[in-house]
Amino acid sequence: MKRFVCLLLALVLLPLTAAWADLDDWESTGDDGFSIRYPDYMAVYGVPEEETGWNMLVLEDPDGRDENGRPQILLYVLRADEATWSNWKEMGSFPNIYGEYEPMQKLTVDEPPILDEPEELVMHVTMDMSYSLYQSMDGKWWQEVFIFDHPTADDFVVICHFPANDGGWYSNVLHWMIATMEFDDMDDIGNGAPYAGSCSFSLLADNIYDNPYQEIILDEEAEPMWLFADPAVSSFVL
Repeated sequence: MKRFVCLLLALVLLPLTAAWADLDDWESTGDDGFSIRYPDYMAVYGVPEEETGWNMLVLEDPDGRDENGRPQILLYVLRADEATWSNWKEMGSFPNIYGEYEPMQKLTVDEPPILDEPEELVMHVTMDMSYSLYQSMDGKWWQEVFIFDHPTADDFVVICHFPANDGGWYSNVLHWMIATMEFDDMDDIGNGAPYAGSCSFSLLADNIYDNPYQEIILDEEAEPMWLFADPAVSSFVL
């Protein structure tokens, strides 16, 4: 029995192990202002604005389909302004690749998932990032929403869809893909000066105070020190 269990575990882990081991061989694709890398078993296609109201770049696992024939595991990216995606977050309903807005319930999370592990992955993002987690009303699906706040143009909305409580089997690969994202024009902001942000995001589950954190390294050997404000403050200088 123990051998059977170990064999099952090995079979479950094999696709993820293979996906990570082949990271150097991952394919690369891009769209409006960004690029992303992905395992070669994933299908990549674009969904035009005429079909859904939004131009989307979609990366899906073609092997997994639900009872309606729709993909179970996918990541897609679109661009929207803050007023639009803020309304989606408030309503708990984001556009899917079919142009539908499925209502979902928001789940409370302590903090966003880590996007730069294993250590071979280093995410270089010069934008604020917010994170939300949702579950379908029937409890079968989870949806993660990462929003990268572009300071001068429409923001990047990255949506991951996968079976609920997957234990990280599928979501980890999607997270690794997000960690490979690169954004094209950030070095041109501010008359050639890089935008002064570095992937900061709220530690609060609902981001209700819009309090970001910013990591500043003064001495790599020093112990970390955390500063936070409650209630919100403005014009803070350190």
